[in-house]
Amino acid sequence: MPQQTGVTSGEREPDELRAAFSADLDALGLPRDAVVLVQAAYSRVARGPRDGGGPDALIDALLDRIGPWGTLVAYAATPENSRTTPDYVRATARMTEAEREAYDAALPAFDRHTTRVSPAVGIVSERLRRRPGARRSGHPQTSFAALGQDAEGITAEHGDEHLGLGSPLGKLYDRDAFGLLIGVSWSRFTPFHLADYKAPTLPVKTYHAKVAVPGAPEGEWIAFRDLDLHEGHFEELGKYVEVELEARRQIRRGRVGDAEATLVPIRPAVDVALAVLRAGWVTSRPWRESAIAETVLTDHQ
Repeated sequence: MPQQTGVTSGEREPDELRAAFSADLDALGLPRDAVVLVQAAYSRVARGPRDGGGPDALIDALLDRIGPWGTLVAYAATPENSRTTPDYVRATARMTEAEREAYDAALPAFDRHTTRVSPAVGIVSERLRRRPGARRSGHPQTSFAALGQDAEGITAEHGDEHLGLGSPLGKLYDRDAFGLLIGVSWSRFTPFHLADYKAPTLPVKTYHAKVAVPGAPEGEWIAFRDLDLHEGHFEELGKYVEVELEARRQIRRGRVGDAEATLVPIRPAVDVALAVLRAGWVTSRPWRESAIAETVLTDHQ
């Protein structure tokens, strides 16, 4: 087992913190020259404030480890600029038409160069997005940020499809990239969405998002069609993936700072998840199946 460093951003200077994180990543076995998707909850990595130098020290350590030929990628989603998210529906449920129009006007328009990553995604993604030389894909809700050798190739094209084979996520699959979960569970493993696209059991819906356009400083609304994506089944998928990849010795665990960390190759993880979905061992809509089961039970009582 790798040694726990117990580092905190309040106790160590950035260089010391960077070195400690580098030792953790070395013990975890993060490959050199790799393409790595990092998904991290920095609040679990170290006990100090996340708005200090800790997140940047972690990014520096990741870049040190993968080297100049590697590429570091982060999910840079921005659901706040949409009319079709659960948060929007809840926020506007009791509004009048005039109130909703004012609310819509105040929503930020997505600009890949300036729009902050959603706080729900995490400070590490936001700090990576802001790095000199970083690239970001152009999807108004589910963009990715990347820095390194293949950053442009991974982010250059991102059409209406949120997280399918034509997205940066699909490019990570094609490039045999690794997923690195730091302080988060399988419920945050975004590559599992690729399995949903490969075995589409989810319905399609129309999305609305506000984007920045030349000549329209307040932005304009666009609409596009894609799968109605959710993550409610990811935790269950992760249990099957763990068992299979453990047997193949393709998964590694350790700690980064104070957080548990899991390193997994994306392609086999997605392939196992796809097989599980096709076998029907996990449903991509567990909330719907639960509702059906409750209805059946009620009907028979």
